[in-house]
Amino acid sequence: MLINQTKNIKHYILGLIISLLLLFPSLTYGQLNEHCMVSILNRTSQVKPNGSWVIPNVPTNIGKVMARATCVENGVTRSGQSDWLVIPANGSVFAEDIQIGLVDQVPRLISIQSPIANLGSIGITAQLTGIATYPNNRMLTCI
Repeated sequence: MLINQTKNIKHYILGLIISLLLLFPSLTYGQLNEHCMVSILNRTSQVKPNGSWVIPNVPTNIGKVMARATCVENGVTRSGQSDWLVIPANGSVFAEDIQIGLVDQVPRLISIQSPIANLGSIGITAQLTGIATYPNNRMLTCI
C-alpha cells in the first residue's frame, strides 16, 4: 500500500512540474548566455558564455533606463528586461536580474502636443501633453 502511495505522489509531483513548465515556458530557459544580446539606449553587447556583459558609453544624464535582452537559441527567440537602472557618471551598473519572459511593450509612436502653436516671445509657457501609442494602438497620455 505504501509503495502505491509513493508512486502516486511521484506521479502527482511530476505532473505538477510538467504543467508549470507548459504554463510558464520561460521557466525552462536558463540565464543569459552567449546566444544573447543586451541593449541599453541602442547600444548593444554580446553576452559572454558565463552570462556577463558590458555596454560602454551609455549616456548618464537621461534618468532611468532598462537593459533589454534578446536570445536566439535553437531557432527559439526569447526576450527579457531588467528593472529600471540609473547609470552613474563614470560608473558601472550591474543588471544581473534580467527577467526572461514578458517584456514591456515599446511605443511605436511618441508625440508631444501644445495648445499654443507658436511660442514666439520669451517667457511664454504652455502645458505640453505627451502621448505614447503602443503596437496594439493603446495610448498613454502624460501631462
